[in-house]
Amino acid sequence: MDALFGTVRAPQELAVALKEARHNLIRTARNLARMLKLGKPLQGGTDNMLFKLNNVIQPFAWGSKTMLSQWAGIPNPDNQPQAELWMGVHPSGESRVAQTNERLSEVIARDIPGALGDYTARHFGQLPFYLRCWQ
Repeated sequence: MDALFGTVRAPQELAVALKEARHNLIRTARNLARMLKLGKPLQGGTDNMLFKLNNVIQPFAWGSKTMLSQWAGIPNPDNQPQAELWMGVHPSGESRVAQTNERLSEVIARDIPGALGDYTARHFGQLPFYLRCWQ
């Protein structure tokens, strides 16, 4: 299932995509970090640079007022419900690069195959999931 839009995918196709995503995670982070640092896509390289994301907290009514603060050190000065922490490119809560405030989708769009790997770029054309952390 495509987590962004609910599109049903063949299980074997999704399994292959997830396997490639797991193997390419470090390479993907390295490529995105290089693109941010230098402002353009690059090929190759071996440095292990990462960058910090500012992620979206969804304030759904069922959320805890303390759990994300205690677990991840996320401040909650207004004592509001914090139900889920979203990481990725979902239209309702997209991560931004902390250093530049760029949307993650903009960074990926500079070099989709370089950021996501060839298989994922061909089959999905975008980051095919987002990570949700909830209580």
